[in-house]
Amino acid sequence: MEVHNTYLDYGIELGWLGMGLFLLLVVSCIGGAARVRERSAGIPRLRELSVLAEGIRLTLVAFAVAAFFNPWPYRPYFYYFAGLAVAAGAIYEAETRAAKAPAPP
Repeated sequence: MEVHNTYLDYGIELGWLGMGLFLLLVVSCIGGAARVRERSAGIPRLRELSVLAEGIRLTLVAFAVAAFFNPWPYRPYFYYFAGLAVAAGAIYEAETRAAKAPAPP
């Protein structure tokens, strides 16, 4: 069966559980990038990270919308930006942890 929608393609090939897990991945990556953007926006030394996180979020939203019209479920583009969203969160955590660490004597 051929469909013209990434979400339905995942649903047909992986079932409800697979489609649900993919949707959960999409939503959590968009939310993670949005959280990094919000938390780092007011910190001058993390300004670049804030801008990067916003770009990642917008890219993921664009993919989520385009996925309604294009059947490309197993191409790597989404996963590249999902990885960047996770990396942005890890960078934010590392930077804030380093800023809170006491200075060596």
